[in-house]
Amino acid sequence: MVDFGIVTVGGDITKTVAIVNKSKKPVTFTLAPSNEESFKKCCLSLTPDKEVTLKPREQKQIEIRYAPKSRMPNFDLEVLLNIKDNESRQLIQV
Repeated sequence: MVDFGIVTVGGDITKTVAIVNKSKKPVTFTLAPSNEESFKKCCLSLTPDKEVTLKPREQKQIEIRYAPKSRMPNFDLEVLLNIKDNESRQLIQV
């Protein structure tokens, strides 16, 4: 879970999460919000926003940015890890 805490309107906060490939094979994936419209409405963005390949035992830093432009109610959204040629799995809850 990633908690941004209290962020003022016009503020900008970025949280970093590490993803580690513990397998013996490379893994290619993309990150995607479970509900893209809600994600944008909540002023959230993900980096990297393109396909990534992790070699065995390699790790990648994922950034989740929250920059509210107006007062936001509490929200609970999921980030999915879409593994190439495989099923999607929940990665992070924001």
